[in-house]
Amino acid sequence: MYGRSRSTYRRHFCSALLALACAFPLVARSAQASSDVLTFTAVSHNFGSAAVGTTVTFGMKVTNSSATTNYLNFQINLSGSSTFSQYNNCPASLAPTKSCEVIFTFSPTALGTATATWNLTGTGDPTFSYSPALPGTLTGNAIAAGVTLSTGGHNFGTEFTGYFTQPYGVVLTNATTDAVALLIGNGNTYFKISQSTSNCGTTLAPNQSCNIQWEFAPNGGFHGGASQPTAYTYLNPISVTDKVTGQPLILTAPGYGTSPTPVQVTGATLTGYGISGPSNYVGVSTSNHNFGEWVKGDESGLYGIQLVNTEPGPVLLTYTLGSGFSNFQAPGTLDNCFTSGNTAYLAGGQSCQAQFAFLPNSATYGALSTTFGLTASYQGTAINVEDLSQGGVVVTGVTLSGTQVAGFLNLNTSSHNFGAWINGITSTVYQNSLTNTQCATEGPECPVPGNGIVITLSPAAGYLDFPRSFARTPYCTSGETLAPGAVCYIDWTFDPASGTLGALSEAYGISGKDAVTGEVIQLTSGGTVVPGVALSGYSTNIAGALLPTATYTFGEQGIGGTSGAYTTTLYNTNGSAVTVAYAYSNPSLGTNFTLATPVCSVGSTKTLIANHGYCTFSWTFTPNEVGPISVTYDMTVTSSGSSVTLTNVATGQPVSGVTLSGTGVN
Repeated sequence: MYGRSRSTYRRHFCSALLALACAFPLVARSAQASSDVLTFTAVSHNFGSAAVGTTVTFGMKVTNSSATTNYLNFQINLSGSSTFSQYNNCPASLAPTKSCEVIFTFSPTALGTATATWNLTGTGDPTFSYSPALPGTLTGNAIAAGVTLSTGGHNFGTEFTGYFTQPYGVVLTNATTDAVALLIGNGNTYFKISQSTSNCGTTLAPNQSCNIQWEFAPNGGFHGGASQPTAYTYLNPISVTDKVTGQPLILTAPGYGTSPTPVQVTGATLTGYGISGPSNYVGVSTSNHNFGEWVKGDESGLYGIQLVNTEPGPVLLTYTLGSGFSNFQAPGTLDNCFTSGNTAYLAGGQSCQAQFAFLPNSATYGALSTTFGLTASYQGTAINVEDLSQGGVVVTGVTLSGTQVAGFLNLNTSSHNFGAWINGITSTVYQNSLTNTQCATEGPECPVPGNGIVITLSPAAGYLDFPRSFARTPYCTSGETLAPGAVCYIDWTFDPASGTLGALSEAYGISGKDAVTGEVIQLTSGGTVVPGVALSGYSTNIAGALLPTATYTFGEQGIGGTSGAYTTTLYNTNGSAVTVAYAYSNPSLGTNFTLATPVCSVGSTKTLIANHGYCTFSWTFTPNEVGPISVTYDMTVTSSGSSVTLTNVATGQPVSGVTLSGTGVN
């Protein structure tokens, strides 16, 4: 995914623009009483013991507790051991009552104790004080790991109650120069250590390895249990002690991702699902999965679907791929069901997992979907495929879906119609929000935090008839960098110049670029790529109910045929909501004209139009008789029981409604 680098948050060095500020840091502020306080959840932290080559983190929330003062040029200065670092999502100017987060990391490279101090070198108002007081202290103790697990856990998939899975094992390796003492948990009722295949004892010599293997027995190895999959999980503890020094050692296992950093573990985490059976079908854990929104060209994480054979013997599975599957990862090497081709045998009472991913590459943006068709047969006879998550509903396969988006710059709406306003009166404010939807803080749901987006607004101040309002903060500024997860606002009004009348519209351009890579980030709204926001409104000097045009002639139209559409809009500038009653002056002649469902502004309906609101009416001509046809669609307008004049703006004259005419011909 382009531009998603943690470097957005790393600010270990001074930028060119801030070199002078860094060369002359502010003197630490005194602890004088002040109403302007920058508060921290904690300023010092002891990371404890961490293995060389691993990374541990500590998060700290920062809040500007001031009611009125911005804290300017937020910068963190670390001094001391280089094994400590930080990254944060704090803006250059932290507004009153707003918060951000700082993540400190300890990544030891050599044995021993390490310390560092940190302070702020910002140029906030000198009345700011810090709570707790700064500087803060970071400490950690680096110890040798040397003892590793080949993996930190295993998912056994789905198994029938009354059965045991095949053993699955991990390799425990002692890479230290001393023998180590092992204390390994004995498993539990559901995850049993396989005594015949495990060879780890109580001691492991230097530079040697051993195996620990488990079997999964849902429901304790007894038949029965729930008809729906039941989840089981267990952490089998493993502790290691140096037999020479008597000191405990840290156990590590590979992390996740393409370049995993080792993580500290206290044992192996085992999971699995149990279900009662067999019952003469192939079950799927689900028949529907939505991957959510992903950028074109990116790849989602894998999603696994369990297939369970409830027959006593092997079943033949066959899959077919539906149209649009090019946007999804097909089964194959990613799973243990279909390792080659689109057919496979699944042994009686066993399960396997088919894994899928979403890799959107469509020429169009928005929702994408496909099907993974699945059939099963036992001894040459077709058997059902059933969705276990829906109580055994028979299905024909799995539906996969996801939404392809162009980037991470999202606009809440891409158009707005202000309705009708008397020229010289400024409309109420309409607000757009602009969001950098990338995640900001590294964690399980944010493996790679995103970058800031430099936004460009064209023109920056808005258009003459649709000027921007800058009263609300934080307002969007052309050229600013919008941090991941951050939102800014664009407030619009409709205020055309004196004498500028009629329907007015402008398109306001909004674009973005990745602040680190410079790549263009397309703007999206509702999952669709848009160039910006389209603004429109109707300016008039007439108060009341208005029709820009109130007469239309369709010309000749063949009997039974349908003409093109005629559209006009009923605007309300009365100063309060109006009620409108409608009727054709001659209902019989009215059958020659078809009215589409009116399109009304927010807060308006065909029969009740809010002040400044509107309803757009559209007719087609479908004659059912020969000769000239003319009829008026009467509109009786009232407000609080009093009559309101309906004016044809094109003529400036009062009208009773919209007059429609045409000629039917053979």
